[in-house]
Amino acid sequence: MLSKKSKNGDNGNGSVKIEAKNERQQELIDSIFKNQMTVTTGFPGTGKTYIPAALAAQALLKGKISKIILTRPNVPAGEKLGYKPGGLYEKLDEWFTEIYKIMGEHIGFDTLEAEVNFGNIELVPFETMRSRSFNNGFVLLDEAQNVKPHQMKMFVTRIGEAKVVVNGDVMQSDLNHKSGLQTAIEIIRKYNMDIPIIEFDEDDIVRSGLCKEWIVNFLDYERR
Repeated sequence: MLSKKSKNGDNGNGSVKIEAKNERQQELIDSIFKNQMTVTTGFPGTGKTYIPAALAAQALLKGKISKIILTRPNVPAGEKLGYKPGGLYEKLDEWFTEIYKIMGEHIGFDTLEAEVNFGNIELVPFETMRSRSFNNGFVLLDEAQNVKPHQMKMFVTRIGEAKVVVNGDVMQSDLNHKSGLQTAIEIIRKYNMDIPIIEFDEDDIVRSGLCKEWIVNFLDYERR
């Protein structure tokens, strides 16, 4: 469904080549190309959201897929989604600003805007996914550590012929119980499902030296 062929820099169609910065990132890239579904977990700043968002955007640009669905659970710290002003995209935009930026860098922001307007890139509140099925597209579930187990069951049973990446950080859940991400990982391992689980650790952080330092120090602090 995806093609890895590319030149250095520009790919000849306005997109930018995706290059892994470490072995774990390359493992994630390879897994997305080779498998229908990939689960990835680990620390912020490792590229676990950047890579699938960039690959999905390029696949759409090249006509390898017809649609991208971006979704994440609504676990707000303040106002609930329904009470925020604006339409659906305005309410979700603050969540997906970074993913939009990633996609725009890889396919151009004019192209990105056009694809959103055509409905080929769709932001979907996770709570509305029950009525959907996923076919001939790329589905990215971000922040999956905040999905409840029964919600994860709903999500994975909607999968048709589509690429799916489930992404999260099990150590940063806002739930008061085991998350759907943890449940999915346990099921995959217990039943030896052919779904790769790519786990990023502190050595894979590429966002900045300060980001890595904070995460490492927080881990050490919380272990005391």
